Amino acid sequence: MTAVVERPTKRQRQTKLWRLLAGKHYEANPAGGDDLVFNPGDTFESIDDLSRLNSKGYPPKFELLDKQRRGFDPVALRKRSDETDAAHSARVQAMLAENDAEFAATINPPKEVPDINRMSVKELTAFAAEEEIDLRGAISKEEILRRVKEVLKV
Repeated sequence: MTAVVERPTKRQRQTKLWRLLAGKHYEANPAGGDDLVFNPGDTFESIDDLSRLNSKGYPPKFELLDKQRRGFDPVALRKRSDETDAAHSARVQAMLAENDAEFAATINPPKEVPDINRMSVKELTAFAAEEEIDLRGAISKEEILRRVKEVLKV
């Protein structure tokens, strides 16, 4: 007995996985019918290069997600025939969230926080600048320490 392998169509091979970061996005429904509506945080496949809609000087609206890096099977990401849009979005979101956590742990291992209580004001200021912590208005060592601890949640 031979296994039947469903080959992806040309359109399916050309689609890319995107995450909407801001606003709403309307995409033509490939199955026909009403357009698909996506909200911030939703992930979806599109044949269009949506990065061209990201405006320079503004936060990006779309993020391209790399299917290969994440190790997802494109077929697993596709909407199932018995699945509602909401259920599909929730399933893909759960897959991405789980994978994002694993991926983030590999590329951003937890950083060791130095003993900030023993640092001088000069060392604290340098550390805050490195961590991009806003120290405007903080003059004393106690104020600087308080701000650094707030951000680091120490």
